[in-house]
Amino acid sequence: MLMQDVRYAFRSLIKNPGFTAIAVACLALGIGVNATIFSVIDGVILHPMTYPEPERLMILHSRNLEERVNRGPVSYPDFKDLRDTATSFESMAAIAMRSLTIADPGRDAERYPGATVSWTLFRILGTPPIEGRDFT
Repeated sequence: MLMQDVRYAFRSLIKNPGFTAIAVACLALGIGVNATIFSVIDGVILHPMTYPEPERLMILHSRNLEERVNRGPVSYPDFKDLRDTATSFESMAAIAMRSLTIADPGRDAERYPGATVSWTLFRILGTPPIEGRDFT
């Protein structure tokens, strides 16, 4: 009985390719949306940031009204000025995401994600570096 139903469903899907395409698209969209929502809930609610006092962390961006850039990077001289003059922050750190190319003799060069950070970053986050020691 079940095999008859499966054969009938398969024949119906082959006879109506438009309906089949819409059904597959709806399934793909539904699965994709559910996976996205689960990922957001999992990352934000179920596994929040593991830093001590994450509510005290802030990200500062520059703003350029002439070029309509609302979230641009902060230059190092601007960061130094903010760090030296701002009284609203207990401490400040800078981070710039980079990709690094590392080549060993006799091997192909490989690209790795990385970051350039100021010496205070690990202390502010309360996290030791994965490899090596902290800045001294």
